[in-house]
Amino acid sequence: DLGCGTGVLAIAAARTGSREVVGTDIDPVSVRIARENAAVNRARARFLHAAGLAHPSVRRARPYDLVFANILARPLVGLSSQILGALRPGGTVILSGLLRTQERYVRAAYLARGARLQSRIRRDAWATLVLVR
Repeated sequence: DLGCGTGVLAIAAARTGSREVVGTDIDPVSVRIARENAAVNRARARFLHAAGLAHPSVRRARPYDLVFANILARPLVGLSSQILGALRPGGTVILSGLLRTQERYVRAAYLARGARLQSRIRRDAWATLVLVR
């Protein structure tokens, strides 16, 4: 989980059977809160203060079946190679936190790196992209 915030997505993944769950955020307060939330919810999820996927603990657990990122459009594009590189072939990436106006920009970066669009979800001004490596 890239941009873990409160940890809710990573906690849900851990509680529904994912074996290895790692969440990262650039905000140390978010990491602390995510850790507390995981403890309260008895979820086996680790949270790290890190930018991107370069942290050794994140690299060690690769390849991932699923990566979800709820961060801004520009970092999603900048991290597209790292994110797709962290996925196993056939793995899924879910990109959220996008405005509809940013969807084409982000989608193009991932498609150019070999991902294929599986689906998109739109709600009001927001978009979520689901892609497969």
